[in-house]
Amino acid sequence: MSRTRLLLGISALLSLAGLATLFLYLPADFTPAAQGQLAAVSVVFALGTAFFIPRQPPWSIAGALVKLFCLYFTVKASGTQAAALALLLLSFHFEVYLALHPLQGAFLDLVLFRIILSAAAPHTAWNLSVDGPGIAALAVLAAVSAAGALTGSMIRRSGIIQERRESQLRRLEQAVSNLTKTNEAYQTYATYIEENSKEDERNRITREIHDIVGYSMTNLLMIVRAALYSDNQDQVTELLQKAETHINESMQEIRGSLRKLRSVRKKALHGLELM
Repeated sequence: MSRTRLLLGISALLSLAGLATLFLYLPADFTPAAQGQLAAVSVVFALGTAFFIPRQPPWSIAGALVKLFCLYFTVKASGTQAAALALLLLSFHFEVYLALHPLQGAFLDLVLFRIILSAAAPHTAWNLSVDGPGIAALAVLAAVSAAGALTGSMIRRSGIIQERRESQLRRLEQAVSNLTKTNEAYQTYATYIEENSKEDERNRITREIHDIVGYSMTNLLMIVRAALYSDNQDQVTELLQKAETHINESMQEIRGSLRKLRSVRKKALHGLELM
């Protein structure tokens, strides 16, 4: 939007330069009333640029129609001022093709062409004889108009391409953001499932340790009782050796279960920490 305002500001300066040139070369026999009317139309023409700033078709078309009326009035009043008309037409075509579709601009050109043709022949304005622009002047005006239209159309196309790229970039950023959030949610859910599995594994290992301890203590109790009530020293020695072996085996099983339990006690990661 800031670039559009800058370009339209430059166009408005071209309009003012054209209007200043127009007044500079007005015939000496122009009455003050005629000069006042022409000045009022010039101000309206310059202010018409404001209609193109929003770059919305209804406003731009309204501005183009206002400027067409002003151009008609100006051409009828000073048909021979080719330099002034060239600046005004350059500004008009630049603004129209910058804000409107080329087909809409072409339609407005047909209307403007009819206006200029109506002023090509000698005519009267405010009871003064006004000569129309010659063939050479008309050719210059056509070339200047084409240059303004081409410049405005190229800048408009460049702006459309830039807007499309920015829109695609915004959609891509949104897609990346959505994908990141989805992945974060998925990873958090996966961690939740993993933690539940770990909790089940811890409960299973805890029950396993409980069973090992219970089974070992029961066996040891039976072996100790057998040794207490035995009168055979050799049998007592054998029972005590068996108890020692059983204790070692039970300790190994308990240590193995404790290692399993420690292996599942890990801190869970959530969200972006998983990436």
